[in-house]
Order: sequence, then C-alpha cells, then structure tokens
Amino acid sequence: MYDNVPIEALQEFRRLSGTQAQALLERLDKWLSQHDRDTSGTGGTGQIRTGIGIYYFEEDMESQKPKGSRS
Repeated sequence: MYDNVPIEALQEFRRLSGTQAQALLERLDKWLSQHDRDTSGTGGTGQIRTGIGIYYFEEDMESQKPKGSRS
C-alpha cells in the first residue's frame, strides 16, 4: 500500500491490477480444481476448505488531512 500516489496514475493502476488479479485468480483456481477430490478424483487425507481473495481500494488522502495543514 502506498499513500502518495497521484490521481493521474490511478486509471492505469486500476487496469493493471484488474487484469493481473484476474489472471492470478484464474491460475490459482485451476490449480485448486486439480487438487480438489470432488473435481479431480485425487486421493489424500483430511478435508480442508481453502481459497484466496484479492481486493482493491482507494482512499483520498487529501480528505484525511486536518484543515489548515500543508503537504
């Protein structure tokens, strides 16, 4: 996380993070499906539920500054 990114960089970062995050999630989903006994028929012991999630956020740091402060 970084807290001094210019507004001009956001559009590109949104695009980049969206495509990269989706690609990663799809690769990990494929890997997990190859190891899930319901879909792959693999063996092993125990029964574990696992997964991963990715989130994106933005926060306007200008609105967080006390009135009268400068940067």
